[in-house]
Amino acid sequence: MGLWRRLVERIRERDLKSLVGPMHSSDRLTRADACSKLGKHKDTRGVSILIATIQDKSEDGEIRYSAAVGLGLSANARALEPLLAALNDSNGYVRQGAVAGLHCLGDPRAIAPLRALHDRDEDVQKAVQYSLRKLERNAGEIRRR
Repeated sequence: MGLWRRLVERIRERDLKSLVGPMHSSDRLTRADACSKLGKHKDTRGVSILIATIQDKSEDGEIRYSAAVGLGLSANARALEPLLAALNDSNGYVRQGAVAGLHCLGDPRAIAPLRALHDRDEDVQKAVQYSLRKLERNAGEIRRR
């Protein structure tokens, strides 16, 4: 590994550590912001942390919402299954976050589960309709290529 590559890896490692630390904050806004930043960082270790956060039923719903969005922003294939599972969460805010995360992820495999979702929460229903429009449009563009 060349010197430049090692330097870039050290910077990424330092950046990741600076993002993981706030996940342990007692302040909800700090933790929510860290979820978004972890997703944007696109590091597989960050994805693992976000998956654990969205699956942690003892965690605050807003934090789990942010973890779902962060998973979508990560553009990591491992994000799909936890986001699909979160569509069935008992917390409406988490379900809404899962829909937003699937929207960000942009994976056409989310279309069928979103179509099948008949959520009692109006906000979740609106998010599903919005996300389906984007996902179906993108899937149509891919088919035309």
